[in-house]
Amino acid sequence: MDTYSEHRSGRHLDRSGGTRFRHRPLLCLAAIFLSSCAMAHAWCMAGAGPAAAEIEWTIEQTGTGSDPHQPIVITCSVSNDLTRIAGPKETILIDYPGRRIYRIDPPGQSCRSYPFGRPHPDLPAAAVTIAASTTAPDRQHISFGMQQALAQTAVAPVAHYWGQQFPFATAEYRTSRDYPGVVALMAIAGRHRRVFQQYPLLRRIDPVGLLDLLEGFPVSGNIFSPAGQTIITVLSPPKPTAIQSTLPPPGTCIDME
Repeated sequence: MDTYSEHRSGRHLDRSGGTRFRHRPLLCLAAIFLSSCAMAHAWCMAGAGPAAAEIEWTIEQTGTGSDPHQPIVITCSVSNDLTRIAGPKETILIDYPGRRIYRIDPPGQSCRSYPFGRPHPDLPAAAVTIAASTTAPDRQHISFGMQQALAQTAVAPVAHYWGQQFPFATAEYRTSRDYPGVVALMAIAGRHRRVFQQYPLLRRIDPVGLLDLLEGFPVSGNIFSPAGQTIITVLSPPKPTAIQSTLPPPGTCIDME
């Protein structure tokens, strides 16, 4: 039976910006969202760092349990300051210099714009714990919001930010550092670490925050939430491309202040 270490190389991991855990519970990692595109957001990395080009990859997402769906293909693109997550039902842009999240409906191209808003480093629903496997070093378990859920006898309230819900969730990921572009993504993650500490729920949207926790690129994952299980697989690994992602023109989005 696989066992999991509560320490990674003897270091005390504290990157969520929330509660510090010297002994990490043996729970899985989660990046859970209720929209079809959102589940993949845990895989697409955020924009910042020294890279001058975009880094792009595609993933396949399949849902089971109470939220089954056909496989969905999602493209993730990351440049210096912008993350783009494009699925069949929604495109999400994360603008770090402007501190805003854009949600675009591809069929009608309607757009909503959300400010990052008030920091939430101590929000129970945003608490993150991580455990590394002692027998499979390429596997990591992470939980989001589980401390709040386990501490209550009633159903824990679901956090709602930036037009989506964040229920508690767990997941297991297999990681790798062998793909082109991973070094640049790690640099991006380090540059944005302070933002993730202020807004830890961003780790459940922008995969740069996830990569920062995993210290590697998530090649595959199993995510568990009250809605069921979601399986994520990388179809095309990350590689540098020409910059194509841009923000919507001014005045084209509804401001959701």
